Amino acid sequence: MIIAHLPAGYLLTKALSSKFDAAHRTSLWICGLIASLLPDIDIVWFHLEAGVRNHRYYPTHWPLSWAALFAASVLILMLLKKRDLLIYPAVIMANIMLHLLLDMLAAPVFYAAPFSWEYIKLVRVPAVYNWWVWNFLRHWTFQLELMVWAAAALVFGLSAWERRGRA
Repeated sequence: MIIAHLPAGYLLTKALSSKFDAAHRTSLWICGLIASLLPDIDIVWFHLEAGVRNHRYYPTHWPLSWAALFAASVLILMLLKKRDLLIYPAVIMANIMLHLLLDMLAAPVFYAAPFSWEYIKLVRVPAVYNWWVWNFLRHWTFQLELMVWAAAALVFGLSAWERRGRA
């Protein structure tokens, strides 16, 4: 996925929002939307290395890295007796895993990295054009990304309509 992570994160966070405490709602939304993009922070290193290797080889694209951080954050919150804050790592982890699941459609995801470099990728996007972006934009999987955007726009519009009706 190239452009669908943020709208997918919006849809997931919206679905989870009924569980949000009103006092934490805004900060949970911010966490959810940032987390939906977070694995791609490795693009910075990718460009610093001049694209030497695929950015999915970095720890920010390894599910086990995020699982370890999630477990550590839950443990710390439990030890500090801050159970009311457990929704934060849950929303963050849900959005990160959604990001990785979406990536898995047409890009490799190394679910056991760094212990194994076997990956899961559901669809191969053939390299037909010189600029790699054209290969993705002209592949049928990009239509799915546009559908995610359309769904997010529809949900956003309906939510705004509903809020306007309550005002």
